[in-house]
Amino acid sequence: MKLARSVALLAGAFVAAAASAVAVPSAAHAAVVPDCVASGPTSADSALAARVSPILTAKLRNAFNASKASCSREIVRVVKTRNLPQRAATIAITTAIVESSIQNITHGDRDSVGLYQQRASWGSEANRLNPVWSTNAFLDKMLRVYPNNSWLSAPVGEVAQAVQVSAFPERYPEEAGDGARIAQSLWTPDTGKIGADYDGDGAADMALYRPNATTGSTWWVNSYKKGGQILSDHSYGGAEDIPVSGDFNGDGYADLALFRRDCAAGSSIWIKDQHNNSQLAAGLKWGGCKDIPVPADYDGDGTTDFGTYRRDCTNGSSWWAYSVSKESQILGDHRYGGCTDIPVPGDYDGDGAGDLALFRPDCTNGSSWYVKDYRNDQDIFGGLKWGGCNDLPVGGDFDGDRASDLGLYRQDCTSGSSWWVYNSADRKQTIGGLKVGGCADIPAPADYDGDRATDLGLYRKDCGTGSSWSIYSSTPARLILSGHKWGGCNDIPATSTKIS
Repeated sequence: MKLARSVALLAGAFVAAAASAVAVPSAAHAAVVPDCVASGPTSADSALAARVSPILTAKLRNAFNASKASCSREIVRVVKTRNLPQRAATIAITTAIVESSIQNITHGDRDSVGLYQQRASWGSEANRLNPVWSTNAFLDKMLRVYPNNSWLSAPVGEVAQAVQVSAFPERYPEEAGDGARIAQSLWTPDTGKIGADYDGDGAADMALYRPNATTGSTWWVNSYKKGGQILSDHSYGGAEDIPVSGDFNGDGYADLALFRRDCAAGSSIWIKDQHNNSQLAAGLKWGGCKDIPVPADYDGDGTTDFGTYRRDCTNGSSWWAYSVSKESQILGDHRYGGCTDIPVPGDYDGDGAGDLALFRPDCTNGSSWYVKDYRNDQDIFGGLKWGGCNDLPVGGDFDGDRASDLGLYRQDCTSGSSWWVYNSADRKQTIGGLKVGGCADIPAPADYDGDRATDLGLYRKDCGTGSSWSIYSSTPARLILSGHKWGGCNDIPATSTKIS
């Protein structure tokens, strides 16, 4: 027992010495500051809290106030000052959620105080109650425990536990998702970028790709919000190319993007910045000839990445992603999913980065959803039974809470087609059997009215009387466009999630 106590005291002395090596904070931060900043919460903190609190899923859901926002903002500021990536802020905020509910409190278990409930072995009480000093001390230990940036790939909860050495290690993974959401909301504020916004007005546009092997394939784009065409008969692409939507260079304008499957010469990516009339990717060799394109912001840097899902019943299906803006592969041969699963790209935990999402149709045992936060190696949904075996899965943030929801379009020529939505944050169905659309319509969800909530969009091909668009706004619920005649009967909507 004496030996164990001596070892514990020696370890405590080592931590104290390491913590004391951190630079002494400035006098401006010397006093105990409950809100972490001397001036108190700002209107921006209140606005952040109002936006973020409803999308949190664990202990701070609807309890994330302006004071907690101001403390979170200070944590992010310290991380940025040290030129550490966003993941460091996620780890620190996750730890603060567990230890203090992100409050700079003057009491705790035994002699623990501050955001991270650091004990006396870390440093003086004044230092531990200083958010700048305590955050620096936390980060310093993290870097010592995980040398050579190994903390970047370790699970968030594991890193937090390694720094804190808590008696309850299971609590950190439970809060990692919310830690990521808060960090993301402060790291890269919502710029209002919309994936299919071709004119940069903050609203998605109706975009069509018209394949034509004889005269050349063309793009056509029409604005619902402003009215009128943005692009007309714009030549770009091949007759077999698959169109996708996204802002691949982060300039706030959707690009003309295509995936060209080719089993002989190799598949390729073609992307044109239509706003500046320049090529972003011209025949970039990447992907397999049967891959399904799944664009999303997989690294959370604010730009769309070119992702694909590769079905493989023999070796296992896999995900791949390439950052056009960084010219580097983000994901390679990441095994997740079955060979009949349908990929549905989106950000289902609201942390600002795309997740690996799949819908598994099953007429015998019931269809299910599988969604994984690959960066933290955590399941968001692990086999949720929801949906019919012939439903078409669609992704989108249908309630505007910055987290993608599970969506389905059920084509039914007998009793009428319908929409179904399952809220990812609240874990409940929010739209069930909404009768909007025809049994051959192609779902093309996007934020067409610019209110930051995905709308239920449909494209109806009709070679006889003319193809048309219909849009049902999700917030507030109402039909905003019905049977709008625009498009050709062989056109492909760029925002369509229908797998061919």
